Amino acid sequence: KNFTEMENKILFFLNGKKKTLKDISPKTTVLEYVRSIGLTGTKLGCGEGGCGACTVMISKYDKENKKIIHKSVNGCLMPICAADGCAITTIEGLGNTLSGLGNVQETLAKSDGSQCGFCTPGFVVALHAYIRSNPKATAEEIEHALDGNLCRCTGYRPIIDAAKSLVNCNQNNNNNNNNNKNENNDNICPSSGKPCNCKDKKFIEVEYDNAKISS
Repeated sequence: KNFTEMENKILFFLNGKKKTLKDISPKTTVLEYVRSIGLTGTKLGCGEGGCGACTVMISKYDKENKKIIHKSVNGCLMPICAADGCAITTIEGLGNTLSGLGNVQETLAKSDGSQCGFCTPGFVVALHAYIRSNPKATAEEIEHALDGNLCRCTGYRPIIDAAKSLVNCNQNNNNNNNNNKNENNDNICPSSGKPCNCKDKKFIEVEYDNAKISS
């Protein structure tokens, strides 16, 4: 189609539901749109892409690599028109107290990683998006993935501890496998399938999608 034949509408998925918008203003951001329809878990903080309170996950099929790419983006900066052909996931799409919390939500809550709660949705969505694309991320990588999210009251330690608990066994097991020569089946790591001493530590297993990630 040429310019004059282009239809003034966009199509995307929002929390798994198909959405078609017509005559939408190109100035409307993702944040403005989702909040206007009642999805107020996504917050307006700085309005400049610096705090991460407005974080949503954008998923799009990568034709070159033939896989779906998941990325966290600042909803306050991204125009809703740029979501044409994509899937948007907000905090409401990850779980709630009525139907059940998502793994990241539950882990953050149990780790006391939320105080006032304003920044929490952004942290949860950022973590969810990163782990979806990087299920074998190390603890260091997961910490860097949260560089764009700010918290002004809880302090970062419980948040970072919760984040690392989802993935840090990947890093620990590499070190354990290099040093542990014990071939006793009782000491086989449930994550790597190789001898290690992770069972001597407090062991928590979290199912994330179809993969088991241990800490």
